[in-house]
Amino acid sequence: MDYRPQKRRRRHRCRKKNQQQQADMQETTSWLSNTNVCEWHGVECYYSDDAEEIVRLELTHSNLQGSIVTELGLLVDLQSLVLSGNHLTGSIPSQLGLLTNLVALHLDRNHLIGSFPETITQLTPTLQSIMVEGNQLVAGLRNFEYPSCPPQLSADCGTSSKEEQERPQVLCPCCTTCCRKEKDDVGNGLELECFHQDPKKEPKRISDNGY
Repeated sequence: MDYRPQKRRRRHRCRKKNQQQQADMQETTSWLSNTNVCEWHGVECYYSDDAEEIVRLELTHSNLQGSIVTELGLLVDLQSLVLSGNHLTGSIPSQLGLLTNLVALHLDRNHLIGSFPETITQLTPTLQSIMVEGNQLVAGLRNFEYPSCPPQLSADCGTSSKEEQERPQVLCPCCTTCCRKEKDDVGNGLELECFHQDPKKEPKRISDNGY
């Protein structure tokens, strides 16, 4: 059997991935410069007569690694924090609950673990959009309660495999979108499959001590 076509496709995929990584690095090099922070990639500021306040920090698919720094809680004027599609690890810092002006929090498709901080759930109704699917969170989202649910909340509240049909990865009564990991068409990896749900309907109770 001739394997050369498969090898060519593999090299093409690797080349495309490397090109994307290089583009990501070029976009974030402004963070290493001496320019004003408001000119950095992914940063948007509000300018007043005597101050510059960061109101948006959006670094989707920017090849970020490591944990989410607790110092983000000092950006008290922040309205949008979007770190989707990176390689962030560790837990979500409870200090994000200090961002009382936050409207959108998107941390989906990373490698975050642990519980969703209760301090963040207390930011509703100001906090309107929360996306944390594609992580390994296992608790904390039951602290959102109807009718105080945010308009958009997505998490890994779908069953993760055929062997675990009776229990999702995390329970989320307020979720408007539930996701689960499924094998792709050729069975080589896991893809995120999402579906909508009505938070007004009480979800099936899994167990008395479930999170």
